[in-house]
Amino acid sequence: MKIHLRYLFIAFFWWISEISGQSVVGLTTMTDTTLAGHDIPVLIKIKKDFKPDSIRIFLAHYDSFKQKTKDINASELRLADFEISDFGKWSGNIHTITLKNFPEVKENEIRIKVWDEGRFIIIPLINDDEKIKTDKNSISELPLIFIRSSIDPNDSIKALAPIKDIIREEKRFSDHFAWYHYALLFLTLILIGVFMFFKYRKKTKSDFQDIKVPEPAYTVALEKLSVLKNEKIWLKGQVKEFHGQLTYILREYLEKKFEFGALEQSTTEIISAVELKLSEKNHLNTISDILQIADLIKFAKASIDEDLNEKFLNKTIDLVSILR
Repeated sequence: MKIHLRYLFIAFFWWISEISGQSVVGLTTMTDTTLAGHDIPVLIKIKKDFKPDSIRIFLAHYDSFKQKTKDINASELRLADFEISDFGKWSGNIHTITLKNFPEVKENEIRIKVWDEGRFIIIPLINDDEKIKTDKNSISELPLIFIRSSIDPNDSIKALAPIKDIIREEKRFSDHFAWYHYALLFLTLILIGVFMFFKYRKKTKSDFQDIKVPEPAYTVALEKLSVLKNEKIWLKGQVKEFHGQLTYILREYLEKKFEFGALEQSTTEIISAVELKLSEKNHLNTISDILQIADLIKFAKASIDEDLNEKFLNKTIDLVSILR
């Protein structure tokens, strides 16, 4: 009797581990690379007799996913901007597939559209589960897809500026000017310049004391951060606007401090550029946290605790004060 109970106990926990893991849902993509905005066919197979109520689909940046060493929440990853464009035999909304009305459908093909570029892992989460496995086995089991720009470099000139027929215009009055008219105008400008030079050459240094020397980058950044801190717009429900202003000030400071185009670059590009210029890893981690959390709030509509907004603001002020 004890032996039977032991095997029953083992079988029960084996069944629990099967239905709680991601292994009960298998994903397969029909392609490993495509263009941004194009449909990606994804085959979903629900294994055994498992009957989930829903499946949420996430697309995480591969580089941020592979660096994790333990199970994490989906909100902690850098996620792609995407949508499920076709639910096939199922129904759903944006990222979530509803299955409770389709218990007999165990295999279905959906289609998704991705608007970001880069390498992404497609992750399924069952029901209301928030945990994602990040070990080597889970990475190898999940589909990996590479998204490229939808504009062909060979056709970029035509895409931006289509070739059109030459427009013939009638001659205007200025077309009848001869070369000596322009020479006379050029000579007149030279004479005016010489006259102005001799007239104002005796100006003393006091005449130019009003010229302002550009303020250092850290001074400008700290002034703007102080204004943002006093306004406390996150307390007025403007969390997305707050993180937009905070990251703009940080990007502007990094651009002036390290002399690279931070305002036009993505978070990944900024972190790569700053990594070459900063020897202190803690400062780099602070910059990465501030920018990546802001990306999640602005583009993935994530939410954070209210006190973390002021915490990120104070971290930015401390960072700028130390780096100067």
